[in-house]
Amino acid sequence: MIPSKLLISSGFSREPRIVAAVASGQVTPGGTFADKAIILEVGGGEQLAVAPTAAGFGASLIHDFDTGLTVDGSYELNPSGGNATEIALSAGRHLVMYDTRFDATVGTNRAEVLANLNLAGVPLAIGRSQGFLRRLGGSDEMVLSGGGIITVASDDDILTLESRRSDTNPSATVLPTRAANGTAIQLLKLDDSWDFLSLQRSTNQAGTIGTAFTDVSYDTTDPTSSAGSAFTFAGASGDVTLEESGLYLVFANTRIEKGGGNSTRTNYQQRLALDGAEF
Repeated sequence: MIPSKLLISSGFSREPRIVAAVASGQVTPGGTFADKAIILEVGGGEQLAVAPTAAGFGASLIHDFDTGLTVDGSYELNPSGGNATEIALSAGRHLVMYDTRFDATVGTNRAEVLANLNLAGVPLAIGRSQGFLRRLGGSDEMVLSGGGIITVASDDDILTLESRRSDTNPSATVLPTRAANGTAIQLLKLDDSWDFLSLQRSTNQAGTIGTAFTDVSYDTTDPTSSAGSAFTFAGASGDVTLEESGLYLVFANTRIEKGGGNSTRTNYQQRLALDGAEF
């Protein structure tokens, strides 16, 4: 067969990534393939404070969860019995997907919220997301969603979901509030023997002007990768060669930043391309 190339393109990029605290939990040691967890927050109601400076972030909301619809043995909600923000995971690879909703029903200005996963006390580049609320334009709700494949080093390592504001809008009446029944996280234990490639970019990359797509170039291979015979990656490139036919699970997220002093609005799109064709 002829290998296929996977290309990730974006309008602009900064520290992109493709994905390809220990508590006394009782997760299944090493985990069990296909174990799953579906965990919700029915309550909600927390507010997010503004960022203190234009380059800063507001205080983090570490999401708590109050309902485990399904929690198999590779996972445990609230393992310490005292902090429902914590989800203990077994060692190995896991698929994680989340979403959270924030509402603002009063006020007339803008708010921006970022979300990220935190594993064993370390914020992850994998699965970051952003939401934007502009009530003056009739927008009252924002939904953030993200996901990726994570590698857990040790049984009972703790996963949390965090959100924070990155805007400096001083209006006290525009504080976004986490919506009831608007936050969920889903996890699936993967087979650790599967070939796996995780890439990121460690430095900024210039964006694009106009409507043309720019290839996102990666310069760092995560040490947890075990590409095996399925992947080939040439460093400082946007191309990943898929060496074997079949199905591949792919996640990609790119953080985009635009300098101040320019009021022109912009919108960026990201796409995946296989052998040059968007899909």
